[in-house]
Amino acid sequence: MITNGLAIFIGLLMYIIFILFRIYKIFILKQKFYPIEKSIFIFGFFAYISGLLYVTLFPIPIDVNLINDRISEGFEEENNFIPLKSIINIISESSLTTILTQIGGNLLLLFPLAIFIQLVFNNLSLKIRGVFIIGFLSSLIIEMSQLTISNLIGFTYRSFDVDDLILNTLGFFIGYFSYKFVYPIRNLFFE
Repeated sequence: MITNGLAIFIGLLMYIIFILFRIYKIFILKQKFYPIEKSIFIFGFFAYISGLLYVTLFPIPIDVNLINDRISEGFEEENNFIPLKSIINIISESSLTTILTQIGGNLLLLFPLAIFIQLVFNNLSLKIRGVFIIGFLSSLIIEMSQLTISNLIGFTYRSFDVDDLILNTLGFFIGYFSYKFVYPIRNLFFE
């Protein structure tokens, strides 16, 4: 099994590469330093990406015996390509805790990404179409990664769910516009 530790390693590796790149830009190309606040945002962004990988892709089962056992015991996930099917099933057949975990979790998954993108890229201003495209593509990359890994290992360990795509994109929208609303208010109190 490829464990969750790989997600943390990938995040740390990305951050180390970023630090080396910044050192190169500062000392070789003679570019200016980032303010400490932006450095914290960038570190937070890399930590978030590690957490995102941790939650959405890991652990990956690679042991053939484990995979065969899971398949024979009926633990294989089911892909969903029908919009709203999973959402309706969850709402009609699940407890409040499951509803909040499944639907709320998918709404919150890309919410921080929308905020980090604006913090790291200096209050990036996008039109609604751009917000939709970034949120949708981010979610699509996650879902396609789950589908691809499942196909490679011959076992649907994480399902492709079009409803996850919808909820993740909506969560990104909410995060983006929440930041746009809250940031000016924050400036009134902290400047």
